[in-house]
Amino acid sequence: MQTLWLYLLFPQLQLDLYSDGISPEPTVTPDPAVLLHPQDLRVHQANAPARSLGIKPGQTLAQACAMCATLQVMPGQPALEQQLLDMLALDCYQLCADIAEAPPNALWLRLDPMLQLYGGLPAFLQQLIQQLQQRPLQYQYGVALSAEASRLLCLSQPGQTALTQVQQQLLLSGCQVSFLHVTPATIHQLERLGISQLGQLLQLPAKELSRRFGADLYLYLQRLQGKL
Repeated sequence: MQTLWLYLLFPQLQLDLYSDGISPEPTVTPDPAVLLHPQDLRVHQANAPARSLGIKPGQTLAQACAMCATLQVMPGQPALEQQLLDMLALDCYQLCADIAEAPPNALWLRLDPMLQLYGGLPAFLQQLIQQLQQRPLQYQYGVALSAEASRLLCLSQPGQTALTQVQQQLLLSGCQVSFLHVTPATIHQLERLGISQLGQLLQLPAKELSRRFGADLYLYLQRLQGKL
C-alpha cells in the first residue's frame, strides 16, 4: 500500500491562544497584531487583520509598523510554542499513532496505516476536524503521497488531497518555488532563471537539474515525489 501523509499547520499558534485568553499569560489582542521572532525581531506570525494590510512573516518591525500605526506587537516565546505543539501532538495521537512534529507550528501524520480502522480518508478527516475544533486555533492541512508533498500542498492549496501521483503532480504544478524546503540561494537561482513554479522545475531532465543546481535539489525532488 502506498504511503499517505497529512501535514497539519497552525499558522498563528501563539496569536490564537493569546487572543482567546487561554495562554499562560493571557493578553487581549486587538486587531491587527503580530508576534515577533525573539532573535531577529522580524514578524514571526501575523493575524488575519494584519495580513489584510500586507503585513506578513519575515518583515522587519519597522516595515510592519509603517503599514499600521496601531499595530499590536507581542514577543514570541519559542518555549511556549513548543509546549503548545506538544499538546496538539498529544491531541492528534488519540486519532493517529504515527506523528512527527515539524516545529515551530506544524505536525505530520502518516495516515495509510490508519485508514482501514476509520473506513477511509473522509471518515478520518471528519474525526480530525472534530478534534481540532475543540481548541480555538486556526489550522490548515494538505494530504499527499509523500511527507514533503503534503507540506507543499498545505501551504499552496490548503484542504486539498492528492491520492494518486497524477493528482499530486497536477495540484502541485502551480506551487511557488518559494515554498520549497531548499536554501534561499537555490530559490533565488531558480527565480532568476524564470522558474517560479514547481511544475516548471519538474519538467527539467534529471541531468540538467544536477548540473545546474547540484545534487541536493535533485534528491529533494526525488523525496518530494516519493521516489526516495
